[in-house]
Amino acid sequence: MGSGDITKEYDKLDRILAELAELRGIMNGFGNEQAAMKSDLASVKTRLGSVESRFDAFEARVEKRLMETKPIWVKELDAKIDNLHGGMQKGFLELTNRIDELSVDINKMRGSQRGFDQRLGALESQQHEHI
Repeated sequence: MGSGDITKEYDKLDRILAELAELRGIMNGFGNEQAAMKSDLASVKTRLGSVESRFDAFEARVEKRLMETKPIWVKELDAKIDNLHGGMQKGFLELTNRIDELSVDINKMRGSQRGFDQRLGALESQQHEHI
């Protein structure tokens, strides 16, 4: 093997070492990017924890406010129900009075009908007697 062959072998070896160095650089870049991603993820987790805490505090305030205002709307609802109940009672009383009036009218009509039936019966019996 001549000195030219050795030089070619050294050149190949240098290219391989250069490519390995380039690959090492790329791998180091991936490592740096991975570290940055981990840092970003940790930041996102921290911020999410902060948002969750703020949301929980807000939810507690809303719940407290509902408990404070509940007696107000319950009183209003009770008043509306009482008004509705009073209106229904009045309506039922009016309906009962009208039904009573109808009952009286029906009884009067039946009495009148009996009178008509009696008069008609008398007329028919007179007509049969004259025949």
